[in-house]
Amino acid sequence: MLTNRRLPALVLIISLGVGAVLTGTIMRLESRAAAARFDRIADLVAGRLHERINQHVALLRATAAAFESTGGQVEAATFSRYVSGLGLRDDYSGIQGIGFARLMTTAAATAGIPAEIARNYGEAVPLHPPTDQPVAAGIVLLEPQDDRNAAALGYDMFSGSVRRLAMTEAARTGSAQASGPVQLVQEITDSKQAGFLVYLAVRAGAPGTAPAPFAQVAGFVYAPFRAGDLHAAAVRDGEAPLPVTLRTIDLAAPDTPLFDDDGPGSVVNPRQVVRRLDVAGRNWQMTVTEAPGFARPSDHIATIFVGALSLLLALATTALVRVNARAISGARQAARMSAEMAEDRNLMLQEMKHRIKNHIARIQAIARHTRRSAKDLDEFEKIFSGRLAAMASTQDLLTRDRYGTANLQDLIRREIEQVMSPEQAARVMDGPVVQLDARQAQSVGLVIHELSTNAMKYGQTTDGIPEMLIVWRVLDRAGREWLELDWIESKATAPADPARSGFGTHLMEAMVEGDLNGRISRDFGPQGMHVTIAFPLVADTPR
Repeated sequence: MLTNRRLPALVLIISLGVGAVLTGTIMRLESRAAAARFDRIADLVAGRLHERINQHVALLRATAAAFESTGGQVEAATFSRYVSGLGLRDDYSGIQGIGFARLMTTAAATAGIPAEIARNYGEAVPLHPPTDQPVAAGIVLLEPQDDRNAAALGYDMFSGSVRRLAMTEAARTGSAQASGPVQLVQEITDSKQAGFLVYLAVRAGAPGTAPAPFAQVAGFVYAPFRAGDLHAAAVRDGEAPLPVTLRTIDLAAPDTPLFDDDGPGSVVNPRQVVRRLDVAGRNWQMTVTEAPGFARPSDHIATIFVGALSLLLALATTALVRVNARAISGARQAARMSAEMAEDRNLMLQEMKHRIKNHIARIQAIARHTRRSAKDLDEFEKIFSGRLAAMASTQDLLTRDRYGTANLQDLIRREIEQVMSPEQAARVMDGPVVQLDARQAQSVGLVIHELSTNAMKYGQTTDGIPEMLIVWRVLDRAGREWLELDWIESKATAPADPARSGFGTHLMEAMVEGDLNGRISRDFGPQGMHVTIAFPLVADTPR
């Protein structure tokens, strides 16, 4: 007989088992539905690509018929208006244009091709590249004319083996024939794509001197295609691309992919299908792979619902047993958190008290010594206010940083921008990024304030701007990081009595040597005044 303690465990096991079977069944059904949807998308992409190419081939057939009706002679202006009316750029994405390559013996083409290009476009373009073939097929018409298509005029397409094979098949069969993968002559920018061409032979006039099967061929109507643009148009669904990536190869030239798009991101164990396409006499293989975005939350909603329901049923059998333990654990955790929060508040109060005491002590010292050195109350107020403002500026930097630190460059910039423009201040500072804690920042801020004030009062200037250079570096001394800062005023002169020093000097020495455990030196020479400040950085200061 089952005990009360074992019964919930047994019910839990049975519920989880039944739920797992149901969830697995639903998951398999949903996976099959997703696979069927992926197959439909792959068919859609392949169908779009095939349909677009067939549309382009249909345009070529109509163009070839127009050329044959005129004996292979079409004026450039007429051809331009015809192609412009087709709207290739708007409605036939991927096609680079429609052109005509005149077929002639190589000997006749050397002069004939440039002459025909000159008649069509006003400028003779030599036949190129050099060839050893008995015939040449130079491009004499290509619309729409832009920088890309203009670069192709005069190109002998019969000189290349891939294009020559396609033209030979087009002349032999009398049907449209695609080439293998090539780089189009129009690829004149850094953004290059693989391409291919589709040819239709134009038969016009009496048999010529060209060898078979070109005896009655006046030339070839052709279309160059940028494979990347063609595939991108097939994948677009409105404005958004379909969630698949494509890799398309010509099975006769598999080492040069026509298109290979890895897409953004990757999918673990992606679905993948292969589609074969007959493209104007060439066999293409398109590999369609699942991309991020194919899987939708709704694809697994039934699995999630059944799994969640099964889990809730199983958990319900153990809820009563666990409720008391959770309540006790929660009470203990709340008490622990309360104690920790009280301790944190106490630490914060102690830290605030400590900082306030330090600030008050520093302010009292500044007030006391300023009073001693000031000539009258107005001078006292001016000097004392400036030093308090320096402390406030430093405190403002500290409160803006989440770690309670201040950037050394920002600290210096705030002071020296009182005597020069931000652009000039940026030019006179140089050093790495250094973060100072609150104690270091307050002391360094007062020292920089004193140096800036002295530079403004006593330093020699150019156009009212002190000539100075402020550089700093971080050095390793006996395993500890030290900051070393040089303040150089190139036109500063030594005081009349170097042995005497004012409160500013005493304040800087107190800040560096007393607060920072460092050292400060001030030298006067032919090049001006050179102040060096060095002190150890706290090793665990957040960076």
